[in-house]
This record gives sequence, structure tokens and C-alpha cells, in this order.
Amino acid sequence: MIKKMKSNQIPCTNPQGPDEEMPGTLQWETLSYFLKEVNDQTGLIADKTRPGSPSNIAATGVGISCYIAGIGRGFIKWAAAIKRTLIVLKFFYTSYQGAEPDATGNKGFYYHFVDMETGNRAWKSELSRIDTAILLAGILTAGYYFTGENKSEIKIWKDGILKNTTHMVLMPAIIQHFRRRTLCPIAGYLNGNLG
Repeated sequence: MIKKMKSNQIPCTNPQGPDEEMPGTLQWETLSYFLKEVNDQTGLIADKTRPGSPSNIAATGVGISCYIAGIGRGFIKWAAAIKRTLIVLKFFYTSYQGAEPDATGNKGFYYHFVDMETGNRAWKSELSRIDTAILLAGILTAGYYFTGENKSEIKIWKDGILKNTTHMVLMPAIIQHFRRRTLCPIAGYLNGNLG
């Protein structure tokens, strides 16, 4: 269950007001984007708020991480974050990979923009290494963070997505990043266990 908050519940930051107001407002407004601009069937997150905007896979990866941060701030319940995470992981695990123009990606790389409903390539966009890396970073974060009864299901989808990433050129950099002392806003410093 998502904790519904009205904009008047979090004070607008007054330029003359205390600095302590700004982080909470900024965090809530950021998470709100990822909660509102999502397709409930695919878990894909829109590139922009403009109606008809395709999904940006980097935004989707950041959204996965924002759900986790939202748990820590009390903005979203654990169960709601897991539900959203499972939807998007299942989508990417089952998405079509191939050289055809309507694929979501090819050999584990994903197109920069994909259709919000189908996941098909949008706007003749390119396969994007950096956006794929951001998406995979969000997926790895979820695999590390979530424990309990859904851990095994998350691990299955995460491992399957990573297995489909046949261009291992990208993976060492991502894994190296997570093996360093990486600050996680909820859990503190990660210990390098990718789960």
C-alpha cells in the first residue's frame, strides 16, 4: 500500500525557511514521479510527464531504487515496493530480445526508449549501454535489498535478466561498482554481496 500524501502535508520549501524542509520535500516529489508515471502492467516508467511519452529504461532503473529509498522514508510500504519491483523484473525477464525493430532489446542491452505498454522499441531509439547499466543497477539493488518470502522470486527474475546480458563488456563495470564501498541510503555501506 502506498502511503497517500497530499502536497499540503509536506510543506513547500520557503527560500527564507529552514533548510531542514528541503530534503523531505525533494525526496517525496522525486518518488511521486516514479509512483505516478508508471505503467501498472509492465512497471515501465515514462521518460516525461507528457501524455504518450515512452518509457526510458534508465528512469525505470532509477525508479526501482527509489521504491527502496521510499520504504526507508516511510513514503511507500514494503509490500507495495515489492509488488512494483516484481512487475518490472518479470517484464524485463520475459521481454523480447532480438534484432527485430519491435524488440525491447538485443542480447541483454535495452533500447533507450520503449513503448510503455508493449515494451517495444520506440522512436527508432538506440541500444543504450549507459541506460542498460542504470537499469541493471536498479535490478541489482533490488536483488540485494529485498529479503523474506519474495527474495527467491526476485532472485530468479534478477538472475534471468543478468543471464540474458550476453555482452559481458558491461557487467564487470557494474559489478565492480557494487563491490566497492557503495553508500546505500537505507542500509549504509554495501558489503559487496550481490545476492
